[in-house]
Amino acid sequence: MATIPHPGLLEDMDDATASLIFQLQLEDSERLAATSKGEEPSGQLSDAEIALRLYTTELENTATLVQDHQFASTLDPHGRETAIALGLMPPRWEYPTPQNPQAAQIPGHTNALDPNPAAESPPNEVDEPELEPEPEIERSHCTSCMEVVDAKLIATTPCGHDYCQECLQDLFNRSFIDEELFPPRCCRQPILPESVQTALTPEIEQTYQAKKIEVESTNRTYCSDPDCSTFLPPTNIQDGVATCNLCETRTCTICKAAAHEGECPDDENSRLLKELATQEGWQSCPGCHRMVELTLGCYHMICLCRVHFCYLCQATPWKTCQCPQWDEDRLMGRAAEAVNAQNGGARAAQRPVLRVVLEMAEQLAGRHNCQHTRFRSLPGNHECQMCHERMSEWVYDCRQCHLQVCRNCRRNRL
Repeated sequence: MATIPHPGLLEDMDDATASLIFQLQLEDSERLAATSKGEEPSGQLSDAEIALRLYTTELENTATLVQDHQFASTLDPHGRETAIALGLMPPRWEYPTPQNPQAAQIPGHTNALDPNPAAESPPNEVDEPELEPEPEIERSHCTSCMEVVDAKLIATTPCGHDYCQECLQDLFNRSFIDEELFPPRCCRQPILPESVQTALTPEIEQTYQAKKIEVESTNRTYCSDPDCSTFLPPTNIQDGVATCNLCETRTCTICKAAAHEGECPDDENSRLLKELATQEGWQSCPGCHRMVELTLGCYHMICLCRVHFCYLCQATPWKTCQCPQWDEDRLMGRAAEAVNAQNGGARAAQRPVLRVVLEMAEQLAGRHNCQHTRFRSLPGNHECQMCHERMSEWVYDCRQCHLQVCRNCRRNRL
């Protein structure tokens, strides 16, 4: 079999001669391939045929290399500079020689003129300082999103749980909207901004301080302009009138309507609201006067303003009246919900048995003052009984009162 010319043979050879040599060798390889057909069973290649194919591939690659150089050499100096910039030819074109075996090397091409590629001479070595390995990034696990993130983006709460910046900021922002989440907390321990300051923005810290004043106010006044409704802090109140800094509306702190002279007039909207509350059985919180509705559980109410009172008579603190603990219908309804949750929630195959519901009702009646300290994971499709989001796979179930809550409510709402 013919061999590829040694680099030294092409050292003083022009492109046309080199191209002719490779063309003749390609024709020789084609004749060899034609004479070797049929010697092996169909579908199988002999060792000689495999070697011939590899040899032909090297010839074709090298011939292409010579043709590219031949074309680039015909360009004017400006064209050669363009060809070099486009990677069509190297800055200095030389055929490989024993003295310079790396010549004619174009990125993406192997040197087919070198009969021993594995033994290519290394380029001129330059002493370079050894690069130190990059330090391993320390990572931590976020309690909220369950993601593993850079430890520099983690803040640890007073209870010891780790939150990434995004989740912690989201918790603070949600607490400004959902007052039941304020102050932001984890495992019932408040998260003060100064303890996680590196994870919060100045805007969040400023909003937190304003919200703190609002939540701690017992008799709140909001701007009477319905398009504004901004909370008016005590510093904006003078002589029973609060002035809004945003829209400059003046509001009466007694009737909460627009500021007026003399006694507060009867408010038609307030009268209609009280009539509706009487029809629906709603009650008014004795602390903040917010309307509340009992939909689940006993008569022990805990308002958003943290006041504990009796739903029947508004007595506060709780358990200072003679009212019953439960409404019988609500107790049975709550027991049925709890039993249904034990059977898989929305995936339950059948309605709970009456005997089991009665047993659960008796259990709940004796555990109404549950502190929700022990939970278990309950598989199935459930609704969180605090935020009312649907949990498709599982939910936390209080072992004592069988309150079902999602992970976020367990840590940040209870």
